[in-house]
Order: sequence, then C-alpha cells, then structure tokens
Amino acid sequence: MSKEVNFSINNGNNTGGSNNNNNSITGDWNFINSIAHTKSTVTVAQGSDELKSVTVSDYVTKNNTGTIKITPIKLYTQIYHIQ
Repeated sequence: MSKEVNFSINNGNNTGGSNNNNNSITGDWNFINSIAHTKSTVTVAQGSDELKSVTVSDYVTKNNTGTIKITPIKLYTQIYHIQ
C-alpha cells in the first residue's frame, strides 16, 4: 500500500508526510505535489544610492505522477510529470 505526500519548502525547512500517527517517513510514497514559498532580495549600493529588488513567489505543482521511496539512508524518486 502506498502513502501520499506533498513536500513543502518554507524558509528552508522541508516538511512532508502522511496523516497517520507513525513518525517514520520510510516507505513507498505517491508524489502528489510540490509547494514552494520563496523570497529573494538583492541590494546594490553605489555611493549614497541604493537599489533594492524583492521577488516573492508562491506556487503549487499540479497533475503530478511519480513515486518516492524513502529508506533509512537514501531517498529514491521517480517523478513522471510535474506541471
């Protein structure tokens, strides 16, 4: 029996898992989506002038297919489609 998981990256912390009470993430998982919340800031200064650019992105992939196998020492992925 496969588990379903989504992986989310928020401020560099990865989270994911199932809704059961088992804290182990080892096993075979169906890849259902990927979520990202990103922010990039670039500041350039020359003399007394300063230019700052901030880019913020939020996205969720859809129509995903694939599997992820997690063992105690490795992560195996076989992603077929990400949109």
